[in-house]
Amino acid sequence: VVGSGNPADFIPILQFLPSKTMKSFVSINNRFIAFVQKIVTEHYATFDKDKIRDITDSLIDHCEDRKLDENSNVQMSDEKIVGIVNDLFGAGFD
Repeated sequence: VVGSGNPADFIPILQFLPSKTMKSFVSINNRFIAFVQKIVTEHYATFDKDKIRDITDSLIDHCEDRKLDENSNVQMSDEKIVGIVNDLFGAGFD
């Protein structure tokens, strides 16, 4: 569904027309985002600053450091972490 090419990729107005492929695509995306959110939530629950296990822990550590730094101009929210992990999964599969 994702790699087959969808006319809505080129003509955005088509995304609002009834389409079985588009419904499948949206469903897959929603399930995948829920999956990544679950992974990030589990990482937050088991996070140990002294034992960084993967990129998700590294991002959480980065966020925790930024929260402690009063002069930090860049804030990274939990939603951004989910988005970055989602992008990394997508790039890895692509």
